[in-house]
Amino acid sequence: MRKVLAVGSMVAVAVMTAVATGEAQTGLPVPVSIEARGGFAFPTGEWTDDVDLGTGVGFGVSAIVGVTPMINVYGGWERYSFELDDEGDLEGADVDAVDSGFRLGAEVALPLAAPVSPFVFGGLTYSKLSVSASGGGASVEVDSDNSLGFEVGAGARIPLGTVIAFTPTIRYGSHSAEFDAFSEFGQEDVSVGRVTLDLALRFSF
Repeated sequence: MRKVLAVGSMVAVAVMTAVATGEAQTGLPVPVSIEARGGFAFPTGEWTDDVDLGTGVGFGVSAIVGVTPMINVYGGWERYSFELDDEGDLEGADVDAVDSGFRLGAEVALPLAAPVSPFVFGGLTYSKLSVSASGGGASVEVDSDNSLGFEVGAGARIPLGTVIAFTPTIRYGSHSAEFDAFSEFGQEDVSVGRVTLDLALRFSF
């Protein structure tokens, strides 16, 4: 919990620093936006080798600060949950995996004609994987350690009015998950990857 609070504080400090830097450079208030989104996540990589994970669904919220007319800094939090498509030996059990954490990075607008404004982005993530299983009157939940990862993607800003924009994005992200509860059995880190398709509304102030 202390690590999560510390990273959350770092995200907040980074956003406030971007605001202060932008104001210092221009002498004017910088544009600030809040983005709420939901979407679908498609698991990839090692964590799908032994289990058949279905498409995940989730949501997130971010703050976006304009540093220059073409560069934004973003910071936020998100949560995506997955279920097993094929339980195999776990048939009859209810098994869920939740990938959640913080994200911090930058967007770069592409110089194309308005009104649609495409952009690319990339940054760091600080995430953990939680796995829960229940069945037969018993349940268990195990959390991995929080770990650093990365994300890269592209999207578009489509104005719906003077303060609201529709911002669909697609991105790939990956981080490692190590479960302390399994360390005595020699469990190695697992790479948690996903391709995420988000549909978002961005409110500018």
